[in-house]
Amino acid sequence: MPVLALLAGAVVGALTSLLQARLDFPWLALVNAVSPWLTTAFVAGALQARLRTAVWTGLLATFVQVVAYYTVAELRGYDASVHYVVFWSLCAVVGGPLFGAAGHAWHHASPAGLGAAALPAAFLSEAVVTYWIRPCCSVPLPWCSP
Repeated sequence: MPVLALLAGAVVGALTSLLQARLDFPWLALVNAVSPWLTTAFVAGALQARLRTAVWTGLLATFVQVVAYYTVAELRGYDASVHYVVFWSLCAVVGGPLFGAAGHAWHHASPAGLGAAALPAAFLSEAVVTYWIRPCCSVPLPWCSP
């Protein structure tokens, strides 16, 4: 089953890069969001029978997304900054295992509340940061450019 997670990660990463060049708002906001990437790790973790495998599969899925995204971006002529690649790779190292575990908990644990809450929490918190906090952000952050 980890092969499916690797394939899903590659497809989501590549499609994200391709769709960023072709979509307009409001769909562009979804393509630029990190929450759909966490969904890939969540689903990959939910498909695993063991928690340890779910954690590793979530990590692999998100890391492959980063690799596929920047590979396709380079093929499109977008010169990727090393800082962005490192930043999003670190995000994959944190988010992939957490959401892989959350997917496993949702599918296998009883009650499934914590696992089930992870994805809506990610989408909601990203919306709050993107549409409420970020517009008011006066501190220049490398990933938070206006």
